[in-house]
Amino acid sequence: SSTAPSPIDPARVVTPADLEALVSEFRQAGPAQVNWRCTEPPDCEPLASVTTLALHRILREALTNIRRHAASAQVVSIALERQAVGVLLQVTDDGRGGGLGSGGGTGLAGIRERVELLHGDCTFGRDPAGRWVVRVWLPNNQPNADLNSAEVRTCFGWSWPTTISCSAEASPHCSRPMT
Repeated sequence: SSTAPSPIDPARVVTPADLEALVSEFRQAGPAQVNWRCTEPPDCEPLASVTTLALHRILREALTNIRRHAASAQVVSIALERQAVGVLLQVTDDGRGGGLGSGGGTGLAGIRERVELLHGDCTFGRDPAGRWVVRVWLPNNQPNADLNSAEVRTCFGWSWPTTISCSAEASPHCSRPMT
């Protein structure tokens, strides 16, 4: 069996329900306890298609990284916090993976590239309790037509550079605690 959650067809529109399904699939694969929290103020506009696609790909990559590099994780927490102008995704695990650059893959670089393409912010690293945290903030002002641009299609089609700077430095949107 594969360690990666199921991919999604990039030709269809991703919905917030797809994010929940991805979490459910990860939870069912066990053995970690998976905590899922989604907060959405009632006045939020629907997320743009490119934003939900990015969130799905980023969440899938974060969960795949947990399976591959932190399989000993006992608790995985996933929080999606909708805000008036964007969305904050945080994935935390208590496994003991190797940290930045230890996997030899392009997962974190891919996350960084997607986030930068959509003018968001992201941070990766261990928190004071030693848990691995991936935090991503994406604005919700991306026009759906952007899905057809060559740059976006390449980015979301898993064509990544082999090196990209991934720092754990705080960003304006990712440094504050989740509420």
